[in-house]
Amino acid sequence: MRVPYTYLEVEYMEHEYDQQVPVSVIAENVNKEFHSGRQVRNVNSIWYVISKLNNDDEWKNKLEDAWLETIS
Repeated sequence: MRVPYTYLEVEYMEHEYDQQVPVSVIAENVNKEFHSGRQVRNVNSIWYVISKLNNDDEWKNKLEDAWLETIS
């Protein structure tokens, strides 16, 4: 089952990657923090997000807009 990425999850991944945390550790931490320990994200998931952030300027903005709609 495909689980959509959330803005907060992507923010966390981006921050951890910028801090040079290994992607395997990022995946483990994301699963703990955002998915109740379930194995939702893996190393490939993290690389996908990093690639999207580097190549699609609007993707993160769309996630943020969707998140802001849920808290307004």
